[in-house]
Amino acid sequence: MIERGHVDQALTVVDELAQDPHGLTENLYGERLCLLFHAGREEEAIQTMSARSEDEWEGAEVVGETLAAMGRKDRALEVFQQARSREYFQTQIATLMAQQGRIEKALAVLPRDKDRQLLRPYKLA
Repeated sequence: MIERGHVDQALTVVDELAQDPHGLTENLYGERLCLLFHAGREEEAIQTMSARSEDEWEGAEVVGETLAAMGRKDRALEVFQQARSREYFQTQIATLMAQQGRIEKALAVLPRDKDRQLLRPYKLA
């Protein structure tokens, strides 16, 4: 449906499937977020992610990665930085900062041990 430009119809199908007794499963939730982005409804996707706080990290990951893939790196960075589980997204935050030329800030975000050494090697950018 998406390939043919029928994003709104695909959203309708996902919403109808979500009416099932099992509700909006994790897979349907992820699909719905992606479809909202394809439909150009970015803010609605972000609100949907925020409303589902128990799965906030997954929603932030889907939204942030989708925004980054769309070239919206500033907005993706905001999503990752505002996530309650921000520590989960340290690598994504650092990578986006590095891609923006903010190398020192990117390095400062990465997790370190008690001796301030990076916990593992990272490839940024």
